[in-house]
Amino acid sequence: MKKNGFTLVELMVVVIVIGILAAVAMPKFQIAADKTKVAEVQQILTSIAGAEEQYKHANGKYLPLPASYPYDVAVNNAATVAEWNKVGLKVPESKYFKYEVPLATSAVIDETDPLKDYNDSNKPKFTAVATLMRKLTRAESGNTVTIDQNGDKKANRELNELIRSFGALGQ
Repeated sequence: MKKNGFTLVELMVVVIVIGILAAVAMPKFQIAADKTKVAEVQQILTSIAGAEEQYKHANGKYLPLPASYPYDVAVNNAATVAEWNKVGLKVPESKYFKYEVPLATSAVIDETDPLKDYNDSNKPKFTAVATLMRKLTRAESGNTVTIDQNGDKKANRELNELIRSFGALGQ
């Protein structure tokens, strides 16, 4: 008697093996997908930091930049676009993050002693912030990544696991 096809047991074994492989591969795939989604952060924040430095050298101060919302959440208005253009950047188009420089200060100059060195409290400063706007598999929305005028990069713990080159904020 000629046997055609597979037995039920053989099909069940194949289904179980595929299930085990999927269970092992899926978490690794999700981590890789999350890393891809946050890969833009380092490049965009570094560009913002460089643009702020150029703006400071030309104008003597850093410029606060309004939030750039993800391109499919809201339309960035003309005032937002104009502010980003002042530092020579287009408004970042991101699906997952909003970018902003909420804090930028000018130097406080002591008019009585112009040769006096600046101390940390009166040096010009800025902090560029990328805020996650959508939940990822390994990170909740609201997590942040920052870079400041010294090039110090920090990220919340969840995002730091996805962006290894940033320092953790310990949150």
